[in-house]
Amino acid sequence: MANFLFVAVSDENTIKMLDATTLQELGKLPSGDDPETFVVSPAGDKLYVSNEDDSLVTVIDIAQKKAIKQIKVGVEPEGITVSLITNG
Repeated sequence: MANFLFVAVSDENTIKMLDATTLQELGKLPSGDDPETFVVSPAGDKLYVSNEDDSLVTVIDIAQKKAIKQIKVGVEPEGITVSLITNG
C-alpha cells in the first residue's frame, strides 16, 4: 500500500495527493472552495476538509477521488478532527 501526503492548495480549490516517498503528484482531490484544514478518517478511506469561505466540510472518497458529501457547519471553520466512537 502506498503512503500518501495530502496538501491543501486553497488558491486552486484542491487537495494535492503526493507519493510520500518520491513527492510525485498522484492526483488532485475536489476539496470545495478554499480548503483550510483537513483530516483523514480512521479507516483511511475518506478525507474531511474544512471550507472556510463556505462554512462547509467537504467529505472526499479518496479512492474514487470524488466529493461525496458537504456538511454545513459554523462560520469560518478553522480546524477539524475525527474520532472513533465505540460502544462498550
